[in-house]
Amino acid sequence: MTEAPPSQNPRVLPSRPPRRHLLALAVLVSLVPVAVGGAVGLRKLYNAYAERRLRGRRVYDASGNGKRVVETAVQRAAAEGKRVLVVLGGDWCSWCLLLDDVFSNHEKIRTLLEEDYIVAKLDARAHRDLVVSWGDPAKDGVPVLVFLDHSGRVAAVRETASLGTFGGRVLDFDERGLLEMLARPDDS
Repeated sequence: MTEAPPSQNPRVLPSRPPRRHLLALAVLVSLVPVAVGGAVGLRKLYNAYAERRLRGRRVYDASGNGKRVVETAVQRAAAEGKRVLVVLGGDWCSWCLLLDDVFSNHEKIRTLLEEDYIVAKLDARAHRDLVVSWGDPAKDGVPVLVFLDHSGRVAAVRETASLGTFGGRVLDFDERGLLEMLARPDDS
């Protein structure tokens, strides 16, 4: 009587997979939390970036005197023939800090802001009453760009989420979109 080959013999256990297959499987399984927790990883990058920035300087006014800051900006804008841009954000918001970096370091955007606007940066949480009086444009998140007319009334509100994907550094930035938004804030 001849025995069946091992692959057909029910009493013979299959051989174990080579270790390299187990190693590859372990690597793949270890990547699942990275894919699932990608947002958590980006949040950590944002927070690390914000902590580095906070050591140096404060960007968004949290004095609680937002009305005075806005009144001063409106007066300066009238005297200089410029428009007023209020950026609602916070030093606690890494996206807000990254947008401030874009405003400060991107040559075309910085030039447009310097030539056409008086910019006031307000902490949306610290100036909650003022933000609510404008219709609560920050209810869905910050940063938000609030464009004021010559008398200090809200002329336009623009969200910034569509301008790019941000992480610990600018990953994908819509330069043209931001330039168009600043040039024509009333176009939605």
